[in-house]
Amino acid sequence: MKCYGYTLPEPPERPLEISCYVGGSDFDVFQAAVNQGIDAHLEGFTDSTFIVRGDRLYITVVPKEVPILLRRLEEMEPNSFNADEILSWCLDIMTHYYSMDID
Repeated sequence: MKCYGYTLPEPPERPLEISCYVGGSDFDVFQAAVNQGIDAHLEGFTDSTFIVRGDRLYITVVPKEVPILLRRLEEMEPNSFNADEILSWCLDIMTHYYSMDID
């Protein structure tokens, strides 16, 4: 799979963990990415967890579903969300989770 032109390696065996404030722009982005259910690629988040505790959303994405999250983030409509913020999340996941060197 590719994300912003970069070929993704196999995901590590550990889950991707993210947290953000409920009601913030990050929350809106992840909510939109996850709430699509089963998408046109016949993929969805079936094993990952999304838990709200207080004013924070805690996301644990299992390795096999991280590429789904990246694809959905990349496919988001730039008019609906801040494109720079979405790109930033994708690059953060690629560099910190996949340990990729991004120019």
